Amino acid sequence: ATIGSPEKVAQFLVGVNRSVEIVRVPVARKMRLKIIFPKPHAEDFKLAERLYTHPEVAARLRIIREYIEKRKSVLLFTNTRAVSEVLASRFKVWDIDFPVSIHHGSLAKPSRIAAERGLKNGQLKGLVCTSSLELGIDVGRIDLVIQYMSPRQVTRLIQRVGRSGHRIGHIAEGIIVTMDSDDTLEALVIAKRALKEELEPVEIPPKPYDVLTHQIAGLLLKQRRLEFYEILEIFRKAYPYSDLTMEEVERVLRYMHERFPRLAWVSFEDKVILKPRRSKALFEYYFDNLSMIPEEKQYLVVDESSNAAVGILDEAFMAEYGKPGIKFIIRGSPWKIVHISGDRVFVKPVDDPTGAIPSWIGEEIPVPFEVAQGVGYLRGLV
Repeated sequence: ATIGSPEKVAQFLVGVNRSVEIVRVPVARKMRLKIIFPKPHAEDFKLAERLYTHPEVAARLRIIREYIEKRKSVLLFTNTRAVSEVLASRFKVWDIDFPVSIHHGSLAKPSRIAAERGLKNGQLKGLVCTSSLELGIDVGRIDLVIQYMSPRQVTRLIQRVGRSGHRIGHIAEGIIVTMDSDDTLEALVIAKRALKEELEPVEIPPKPYDVLTHQIAGLLLKQRRLEFYEILEIFRKAYPYSDLTMEEVERVLRYMHERFPRLAWVSFEDKVILKPRRSKALFEYYFDNLSMIPEEKQYLVVDESSNAAVGILDEAFMAEYGKPGIKFIIRGSPWKIVHISGDRVFVKPVDDPTGAIPSWIGEEIPVPFEVAQGVGYLRGLV
């Protein structure tokens, strides 16, 4: 798989002092990469007016459309959901019948399933998508992957391009369409590192106390009484906690004992931890924190005419644009807010290519230090 530090991940999966065999498969299997930095032509200035965008964007859209029309099945990856919405909406403004749809994690499940099915059965020639289609989802045979702008990371590029050419003897083919000179240099460095299989290492957080607290709470739900040494012995078998100390265990237990409402009764003299008599707080703590992903307030977008879910909007976008009459783009189409009821936004479709593009939290992709160094070296040569 596309992992830069397989030994570390293997130990994370199986635990400490257990043997594990790593089967190394060349991730940069027959892979062909091409980087394109389109410059606007005279026709792109006219197209830009028609699409309500800039000539540089129109040039990139023109190149992408040419490639999609030449192929049977294309995935067009972007780095953010907002950029996916921009591209999908501009293609619809350009040609409402162009067989391209959109797929990302903030769309309603029926919309995502319809997009996957459309690409698989040949009704669509392309999907504008984000990391939601990087792994695992079966969308049939893909013969080309287009990455819009630098993928920012080597593993991301290999995962995405690897979605194409899934047949014996076929080559995974990918094209990176870049935005400017800096973006092009970054894409060049990442493509070179991908072909040399220089993947980013996976960083596993050492001894996260919040996870430790949560797992001790889970043990208490099952067992009413635990001894300190039992906790230490259990957790030291897990790779992230292999060097956990008794002092650190006591620090976490002190938090569980002293917080309000209390999660555990702890006797530091007897080195014993007991389940509280009133365990409602313990149950709530355990089941409210099953994921390490922080919760964000979200609003469900509902088509007023059909009462069908369209997608999801984040609180930040709603705080700025969440008013009746506001037009915005989602699922590649323009919508107008009719009214808002609780955490539901009722909308109706409108025939207007302009509108606000939603922003979603947590979409920025960091650039590895080694890639940044490579870009700096190329800049020095240029």
